Amino acid sequence: MPFLADVVVRLALSLVALTTGVAVPSAPEGTLFEHVNALRAQQGRRALRQCQKAVTVARTRAQDMAEQGYFSHVSPEGTSARTLLRLRGIGAGWGEAIAWTEGMPADDGIGGVVHWWNGSPKHHRVMMSPYRCAGTGIARGARGTMYVFVGIRQG
Repeated sequence: MPFLADVVVRLALSLVALTTGVAVPSAPEGTLFEHVNALRAQQGRRALRQCQKAVTVARTRAQDMAEQGYFSHVSPEGTSARTLLRLRGIGAGWGEAIAWTEGMPADDGIGGVVHWWNGSPKHHRVMMSPYRCAGTGIARGARGTMYVFVGIRQG
């Protein structure tokens, strides 16, 4: 029965995405997005909204790292968030934070990932930048779970 419920939820989320034109995050991706916005609120920053371009790029990056088993801002083929954003008409005013965990479910790693990003000056700057919108992606692969945050100024 849990499998059937999962299928129904996925179909409902797909229908929302098709009818609204906005990507609907998975539960873990939504939790990651909420954690980033909560941290931004604690530090006096405005909340980000989700946007299709950022969600698509974040998911693509997380899935590519998970499937190919690498952890880097640039894929073995030379593709990066920058490449994917330029294909979507965004040339400047964006940032990416990536993280990787091993041996834990995606949900369990979210708090630790955001805490680590916050403790890293470069990643903290990415999360606190004055973006208008953002997206998150999470994918599990043989090497562990990949987490990606992409923020963009235009949206």
